[in-house]
Amino acid sequence: MPPLLEAWTAIGKDVSFLIPNFDIKPNKKIVDQITNNETADANHDQPHNETAAASPAAIDVPTTSLHPYTAFHPRAVQQALAGMSPYELVMWTAFISPSPKNGHVTYEDLLEKAPVDFDNDVDAAPTSKLPLRAARRRAEALCYLYQTDRATAGCAVWYSKEYRDERACWVWLVKAVARVIGAERDMGLRK
Repeated sequence: MPPLLEAWTAIGKDVSFLIPNFDIKPNKKIVDQITNNETADANHDQPHNETAAASPAAIDVPTTSLHPYTAFHPRAVQQALAGMSPYELVMWTAFISPSPKNGHVTYEDLLEKAPVDFDNDVDAAPTSKLPLRAARRRAEALCYLYQTDRATAGCAVWYSKEYRDERACWVWLVKAVARVIGAERDMGLRK
């Protein structure tokens, strides 16, 4: 069984929907939404804010009590999807897919299966430029996913070490969200 399936099974997710065809592709509904919104988006260069997040051009991340997240800009998502590993893509698709769905990732899953104490769960942050940049983006992704503002680069390093091996799916989700946040920042859509 591929490592992703083992990790997903270890956290109690049904992976039967992945086993028959492990050909990982972007979710067609999301790709269609990106394509449709890309052509209809007249304000695609607006900064990322509440207005931009609520616009029809934004990629909708469910905003129920299980998903208290704001939306991402479709161009940033499209750019990030192109760079995601297959594992990151599976976790991203599970994260943005509407419920009910096998493998759907909720806010409660995150808090229960991958808890973090942002005050105490910290390792030394990298000192080199590129690793530090990656750690900062992952910290920003942790802030987004856990709905906090306390994650630091050191927390991101700790998280990557703590949730590797059988619980690596959580690191893949953080990396996927960090890619989208990084794409938004590179496009000037985020401060």
